[in-house]
Amino acid sequence: MIGLQGWTVIFGVFFLGILFVLTYIATQRTDGLRDFIVAPTSYGPVWVGLAVGATACSAAATLGNPGLVYSYGWSGMWYGYGYGLMVIAWAVSAYQLNRFSRDLEANSLPDFFGKRFQSPFLRAFSAIVTLFLAFYIAGQFAGASLAITEMTPLTYRTGILIGAAIIVAYVLIGGAHAEILNSAIQGAFMLILGVVVVVSAFAAVGGIGDMNAAVVAQDASLGANLLFGAPHFSMFNGPAIFLALGLFALTPQLSRLWMALDEEKNVKWTLLFALVFMTVMYGLMLFGGLAGRAIAPNLETPDVATLVLVSDVMPDVIYAFVGVAIFAAIMSTTAGLFLTCAIAVSNDLYKHTLVPLFGWDIDESTLDRQTSLGTRAMIIVMAIVALAIAFNPPSFLTGLMWVGIGAFAAAFVPILLWGSIWDGVTPTAAKISAVVGFLIHTVGYFGLGQTLGMTLWTVPWRGSGLGIIVSFVLCPLLSLVTNQTLDKSFLNEIFYREQSGVDSPVADRPESGEATDD
Repeated sequence: MIGLQGWTVIFGVFFLGILFVLTYIATQRTDGLRDFIVAPTSYGPVWVGLAVGATACSAAATLGNPGLVYSYGWSGMWYGYGYGLMVIAWAVSAYQLNRFSRDLEANSLPDFFGKRFQSPFLRAFSAIVTLFLAFYIAGQFAGASLAITEMTPLTYRTGILIGAAIIVAYVLIGGAHAEILNSAIQGAFMLILGVVVVVSAFAAVGGIGDMNAAVVAQDASLGANLLFGAPHFSMFNGPAIFLALGLFALTPQLSRLWMALDEEKNVKWTLLFALVFMTVMYGLMLFGGLAGRAIAPNLETPDVATLVLVSDVMPDVIYAFVGVAIFAAIMSTTAGLFLTCAIAVSNDLYKHTLVPLFGWDIDESTLDRQTSLGTRAMIIVMAIVALAIAFNPPSFLTGLMWVGIGAFAAAFVPILLWGSIWDGVTPTAAKISAVVGFLIHTVGYFGLGQTLGMTLWTVPWRGSGLGIIVSFVLCPLLSLVTNQTLDKSFLNEIFYREQSGVDSPVADRPESGEATDD
């Protein structure tokens, strides 16, 4: 009879086989540097919708977030409410991101900032802040190891090395095409996972009222009547994570995927797929956390609550599938993060900042080859850095990830939103708003929280939420009082292309004319 480990091996081999085939297909589709790093306008709404959902939801969605509900009850759902806000954020920005990626030929979010605001500073600064996502990658590694060690006799550190090696391998080979193809398939696995967890919760405990009664019997602060039941989700921190997670939808690894969508008219269908995906993840978080707490109230590691729940209710074959699906969820996000951080260094800092700044005379084909090799090298470097961060298991996966997510969200999500919908944002306003948002997050978490030990500031999304609010308000106010230095014809071309009847005029502008600071 095939046991748990046997089924885990079977599903694992099947899953890796799919990765191998899709990665091979990706290599056949990759032609040149831009194909490797962005796969522009290559996929329809089903592929991009599943890839967006899978990249947005990872170790946090499948392990860490149910762990928060397990520990803090219904107040932890402030995080889950942010899933709906993510879809709204995509709806606001996706059309413009897809359009701007064509007209500006942007290869990444830092590249978008550099070209949209004609500012080498914003390109370089956003690329540097992108590297904070190493904390997010570390959280993914930790989650992968938890999934592996729960289902095999391997140790945490062995599991983390195996997970990192697999993810690095297929991103190195296939680039953006491999990331999107594999993420879409991994997203399909995750949808099945979400349904299995919800069914397991109802089978183990009963209806939602039964789940609430079970956790309240253990601790009254876990109940549905308390919105602010713990310092992690206080009257400020709860809404802060709701806001920060919603705008997390616009971080680099997610925004870049809209550049791969084939046609702007397909944005609405992609959003529909994303909405279904995030609804399923909401159910996984709520029911997985509550039911896990109801049946196993004394777990040392809350992040494994969903695994414990499914193992208690489902046969080994389904439990093994769930473990592989969680690993798939982790891989989908981590692949995008690797590529995003590597592109930030090789494409945005080296190719588009240092080479023009120092006037290095390098022909285009040589520069593209150097950038491609540099991207692959940085994937390995980022893996080593993230492994060092995650080598000792964190208390909460979600908290570790938000150290990195929060920095970019506070600095650049507000100017991405304003810069996508309003042509009046000035480069000066964008720069100041980005720096202020970044400082609020980093000084708050690393200074007030980690150095001075102020309890509320040890929650990484507190500084991110405050930084987002301040930056979001500051950007339009400063734009009204600073001079608009961007060329009016440039703004008309990228904001009012349909009215002018011009297809894509900005893409033909010489690069040197796009990168003049104010």
